[in-house]
Amino acid sequence: QLAGASEEEQLHVTQAQREDIRQVYHTSGIVESEKTKVFYSPVNAPVENNYVKVGSTVKAGDILVTFDTTNLERDNEQSLLNIQSARYSNQDTIAQSERAAASAAQAEQQAAASVQSLENQIAAKEAELNELYAQAEAEAAQAEQNQTEITNLQSQIAQLDEALNENEKNQIDVQTKIETAVSEEEKNTCRNLLGELEKEHLDLSNAKAGKENELSGKLNTSASETAQLIQAGEQELEALKSSLTSAEGSVQTGVSTGLTDAQRKNMQVSENLAELAGLSTEELLAKGKEGVRAEFDGVIADTKLDASGMAVQGGELFTLASTKEVCVKLEVSANDFDNLVIGNSADIKIGQYS
Repeated sequence: QLAGASEEEQLHVTQAQREDIRQVYHTSGIVESEKTKVFYSPVNAPVENNYVKVGSTVKAGDILVTFDTTNLERDNEQSLLNIQSARYSNQDTIAQSERAAASAAQAEQQAAASVQSLENQIAAKEAELNELYAQAEAEAAQAEQNQTEITNLQSQIAQLDEALNENEKNQIDVQTKIETAVSEEEKNTCRNLLGELEKEHLDLSNAKAGKENELSGKLNTSASETAQLIQAGEQELEALKSSLTSAEGSVQTGVSTGLTDAQRKNMQVSENLAELAGLSTEELLAKGKEGVRAEFDGVIADTKLDASGMAVQGGELFTLASTKEVCVKLEVSANDFDNLVIGNSADIKIGQYS
């Protein structure tokens, strides 16, 4: 009983003990998800079905967006056609190259055959000319020999001409004697002489004609056509040699008409690019058909899908927040901040749940 207290007043006394001082801090906050993911459109395509609504809960694997793949299928078909076109183009290039190579080989063979034929003709013409040259030399030697005979024949013909002239004069004299003869015996004698002279004249004429024919043969032999044949042969030989030079120029031995290594590599690159483009469109088509699914349980926190219903590749579609991995975001005043220490326990009450 304390001094000064009335008898009716009772005080309860508790024995002092050493304990920790606890301070309880009450505040409110916002529940937030610790795991959120923004989903983007994998393709450029119209949205066929949109199951995204802000605040709606979804399960992992739920289809949230599907796409109209008509354009993607068309693009994929076009890519496949581009691949076929690239392959056919390469095959056509190779086929044309092979045809060009075969044509060039055939032309080369024909040119080589033409060269061989011309070389044979040139050899034959040169052999022919060599024979003509030898013949011309023989004719020149024969002409030299004939010249002496020609001179002799010309001399003999001149002598026969003189004898004929003399015979003709004698015949005139005898004819005159016949006309002036008195007796018949004298006339008969002159007539007999005239007959002998006429016979001698005929023999001289025949002899002259024979010598003239012989001389003509000698002259024709000396004026042989060999020189003309040689001139014509030499002109033909020059023409053949000119044709040979032209034919040799058309023979392109070793010239490649096939595809170069760089061309083949470029064709392969073109085909690979077409195939890569085809893979891209094929993958986009697969993604478009697959649509967009929820990757985890959660709630739709936000959506960017507009009324146009057109999704742009890489464009934001919606945000999904996890309902299992959540936290509470608190706002603490500066005066109370120092009283909060990491590791302190906290009781959280959401509605009637705590």
